Amino acid sequence: MSSFPSSDEVPPSHSESTRTNVSRESFAAKPQRGKKFVCFLMTLGLLVASAAGGWMTIKYFLSTPSVSGVIEPPAQPFNQNPISPATGQSTSLQGEPPSSPKAQSVPQQDPAEPLNPPVPVETKAPEPPVSAATTDEPEEDPNGLWELREQLSVSSSPTEGMYLNAVRTHEQAGKLAQALQITRDGREVFPDSDSLLLSESDLLAATGSPDEAWELLARTGRVGDRQFASRILRYGVDAEKYDETLVVLSSGGSHQYDWSQEDWVALVKLYENTGQIELALQTAKKHLVDEAEIKRLKSILENAPKPDPNAG
Repeated sequence: MSSFPSSDEVPPSHSESTRTNVSRESFAAKPQRGKKFVCFLMTLGLLVASAAGGWMTIKYFLSTPSVSGVIEPPAQPFNQNPISPATGQSTSLQGEPPSSPKAQSVPQQDPAEPLNPPVPVETKAPEPPVSAATTDEPEEDPNGLWELREQLSVSSSPTEGMYLNAVRTHEQAGKLAQALQITRDGREVFPDSDSLLLSESDLLAATGSPDEAWELLARTGRVGDRQFASRILRYGVDAEKYDETLVVLSSGGSHQYDWSQEDWVALVKLYENTGQIELALQTAKKHLVDEAEIKRLKSILENAPKPDPNAG
């Protein structure tokens, strides 16, 4: 029998054991390296895709036209039932789309033209300063009314003639309200002025206040003066103060006035409205030239009830 052990019995040497362990470790490490390589490829693909997406985004924004370029008109909204301008009825059935927008011509703006052309601005020359003395002066004053009022306001000693001249000028210009105020201002300075008093009464009657004009003159009691008596008579009749006027005129006694035709007409009316028809007719026959008025008074007198002689 051989002294050497068989191959089945002989234990492996140290070197063979080491090779076996190394080969096992390297075989186990191969799957780990494969996984890392796959992860590397996936990461690289994601980076490439991200870079490509970023590049496409930058390219898109760079290729988009700026605001100063041509502005495209907005898209036409889809109309499911377009209306025919000829018939006024819908030209589509069950929501058929309208004709192609290519058939519609959209005006294009020239890029060279500015979007908003400048609007010319009118410039006005600065106006000269207005002095305080002419601030209230009207633009048109052909009659010099403002100048007259200004003279009265700035004068330290205005005269009665200045007031009367201003009143007369305003009356001629049709400025009755201003003329009335001037007479009142003048009467405060000259309270004994008959001219200003009569002028005020005339303006009151002319502005629709004959009752105020009558009261203004009746308070004076100056019925002996024809200028006062005539106005008291006419303004009293206009204000329908018949009885009061008759009393005032009779209070000063009997006076022979050189009445005008207007005064006689007022006196006849005063007699008629105070029940003195016969006196009114006599006055009319003597002083009036209006034959129709005389006939009217005759008719009134003839148709008036006669007093009964047996009465009483």
